[in-house]
Amino acid sequence: MEIINGKKYKKCSDNKIRNLKTNRCVLITGKIGSEIIKKNSGKIPSITGKTRDEILKKNDKKNPPTTEYKLNIKYPLDHSFNKVKVEEYLNACDIEVRGILRKIIDNTMHVSFEKFIINLNKNIKDLVNIVSDNRPIFILVEKDYQYKSNYWVYDYLQNYLKFNYPRIKIILLNNLKLDNTLIQDNDYIIKIDDCIYSGSQMSKDVMFIDNINNLKLNFFILCSYISKKGQKRIIDTFNYNKTLKRCNLIFNIFITKIPSMFSYITYSESVLLYKYINYYINEYDDDDEDEKKYISDKYLIYFDHKLADVVSTLTPIYSGYVLNKRNLKIQEKPKKQNIKEQKYNIINSIINFFNFKKEDNNNKEKDKPLLYIPFIKNCEKIINNDYYEPECPFTPYKLDFKDMIKKFKLTGKTKHLSFENNKYKKKLFHSL
Repeated sequence: MEIINGKKYKKCSDNKIRNLKTNRCVLITGKIGSEIIKKNSGKIPSITGKTRDEILKKNDKKNPPTTEYKLNIKYPLDHSFNKVKVEEYLNACDIEVRGILRKIIDNTMHVSFEKFIINLNKNIKDLVNIVSDNRPIFILVEKDYQYKSNYWVYDYLQNYLKFNYPRIKIILLNNLKLDNTLIQDNDYIIKIDDCIYSGSQMSKDVMFIDNINNLKLNFFILCSYISKKGQKRIIDTFNYNKTLKRCNLIFNIFITKIPSMFSYITYSESVLLYKYINYYINEYDDDDEDEKKYISDKYLIYFDHKLADVVSTLTPIYSGYVLNKRNLKIQEKPKKQNIKEQKYNIINSIINFFNFKKEDNNNKEKDKPLLYIPFIKNCEKIINNDYYEPECPFTPYKLDFKDMIKKFKLTGKTKHLSFENNKYKKKLFHSL
């Protein structure tokens, strides 16, 4: 029983929450329940029946935080849009695509490092609330991910837990075969990512997880930014994996749905964009001549710590590649020729050689450099030539992070994080 304003009420079940306006229990998944959860994000009932705030207070009394703890994590630079450069970029593009590009840029989600950390902290606390006090958590991060963003998030997670919740022990799993003898029924296996776009990489990992001992496990996806399509793909793959039939799949509670390109532009606009950047987006075979080609769905999001590759987002556009006919002509793919055309071109080239004919205007045009106007802050001097591994925004989890900053002589202050009483603060250093 619960006593509210002197009256006794029956305690709400685990899947319900108290509506204090009516004092009735409502479903957490319902409209009213969802609104209450948003207003009181720290007070959602946990599986133990206690609220998350009660659990956190209890845990903090057991393990009071020390005054300060410096995190061993590199802090990225500010990579928000430079609004002046955005206008310069749009004006350099052809008129027919300016409106499309403006819609894309205006609806792009830029996630600052501060916002990323705040949301990550919420989800770490969500994880802390549901794991057992007397069992370790198992974090699944493969070795070849060491210099990727999800390993960087893992570094942050282990430091955060070590400082705030030292009672929680971490065991790192380096492969998808769950053969660690310490794993028991009802343990938590954590899969980490900074952002899930199409969900192909995460679902591939889930597909190849081998629960060889057929244990009843809880798989917790720790990721604050997920697309609707990506989440569905992961759920479907999890259900397809026969070794996980006895297991549960749990997503952290605070998820920001990342914006899809097709939420803002039409199919015909995607066809037009493809004409300008088809050289970089190889989504079709060379034989697909008759097919009307367009850009498949991309996600309009980037972070201070990362711009995703061209598979997931519109990397050429965010890199400042100008969509105009000049660049289009330089990057134009040669058309397939029939036998007659090939013979004609061979004969023509021989005649030109003996006549010492000067290069035509088309060849001269192709020798010109491509036009770029980068509009992301602290990337104005950098040309991303590789859209599968863009250099800028600078990725702090890569080995060459400091070298890249020095190479381009960026004057922005680099930052390191430290914690004090469960809240992070920034320490600024003028040099690396």
